[in-house]
Amino acid sequence: MFNKNNSDSDMIAVLLTSAILTLPFIYYAKDISKSLRAIAANKSSQPEA
Repeated sequence: MFNKNNSDSDMIAVLLTSAILTLPFIYYAKDISKSLRAIAANKSSQPEA
């Protein structure tokens, strides 16, 4: 799968590209987490019917 001819700069480029493509998903997951915490706080502050 991997060749021994890969240079260090190629590997660094792959790692940087994967990190850059992963960052938006991390921020999106944090946003979802924040929203779920806000919903949970609203639900827990409402009196039971």
